[in-house]
Amino acid sequence: MKRSPRRSARSLAALLPCAVPLALALSCSSSDEEEPPPPPGPVAFAIGELFPRGADQWRPGDPEPVVIGCDGNLGLTGLRYDPIVYRDAPPPPDEPNQPRYVRGDWLFRPPGACSRKQCGTLRVTVEPVTGGAIATGEASAETVVVNLAPLADALEGRLHIVAELMENGTVPAVRIGQPLADELEIEVTREDCSTGGDAGAGGAPGGAAGEAGGGGV
Repeated sequence: MKRSPRRSARSLAALLPCAVPLALALSCSSSDEEEPPPPPGPVAFAIGELFPRGADQWRPGDPEPVVIGCDGNLGLTGLRYDPIVYRDAPPPPDEPNQPRYVRGDWLFRPPGACSRKQCGTLRVTVEPVTGGAIATGEASAETVVVNLAPLADALEGRLHIVAELMENGTVPAVRIGQPLADELEIEVTREDCSTGGDAGAGGAPGGAAGEAGGGGV
């Protein structure tokens, strides 16, 4: 039996109110699905330089002992670099000042402010090589200032320094099984501050971020 064209048109019209919302729903659901963010790019980390007293700068390989200023502060700047570009060794500490420098993919943000991996803070730990007291500093910036007062008399002598990037400021960062951290041992002495004079203060150059540093990129 043939269906009447008029009856078929009425049936189709009855279905349209249901079909249109369904099509809209399907369209919205597909457009609202966000693409997952791309994985972070390559990054490696190394200790760049120390700022122990006034304008003094010390880099790995420089003569020792390192003289700590009268305020007992020690600044440390880390290098986050691209290990594909610098395959054989970390870049020189002054390389970030060059236009050719390729920075590794790490974002400095305060704890709890990260929405991706390879994001967070820089933590620095200083202790005598014989163990005992520990001094720490942390900042969401590439330079951290550590107050060495907790070391007391153990400040003078051989110190072990560990600098490590912290995921979201909570756990040590690792990329492809490699910790994003570096360490060194240095011989340290304290500046003679008994006569006043030109005693210097240690820390970060130009007032850079300290123990509670601000956000960075």
